[in-house]
Amino acid sequence: FPYTTLFRSIGELHLERSVRCLGFQRDIRWIECAADVQILCSDSEPLGTAILESMALGVPVVISEGGGLMEIVLDGQHGFVVPRGDPAMLATRVGQLLGDEAMRHNFGQRARRLVESNLTARHCADRISAIYESISRPRPPDAAKSSSGTP
Repeated sequence: FPYTTLFRSIGELHLERSVRCLGFQRDIRWIECAADVQILCSDSEPLGTAILESMALGVPVVISEGGGLMEIVLDGQHGFVVPRGDPAMLATRVGQLLGDEAMRHNFGQRARRLVESNLTARHCADRISAIYESISRPRPPDAAKSSSGTP
């Protein structure tokens, strides 16, 4: 999507006072902290790091179905999950969050707690280590026979 098209659309829709194009930023935490809602509505997203960063900052999210974020974001708990290619539902859900400060706060706090309890580097490393340990342990001889179908 070319920037010239974006800037032209902003002008045609008279959104100059509402939209700020900041250009490249080395540190975007201050921008993420200022957000009321973080939105990621791509058709396919393996894992949206920006969404995880926003959740860690207590910002509720709206994502589209598909990709790895669906394993993390619970609809109605940390934000909303909307069907891909449904701009009306996307607008409805964003509007709900923007219109309800208590909902934004509750979703944001749940999102932050989820990240702090389940998505830290330490937690992920511990889970991966446990998987490696479980597959590297020798299996008892009886377990090997029963799993191969041999009596």
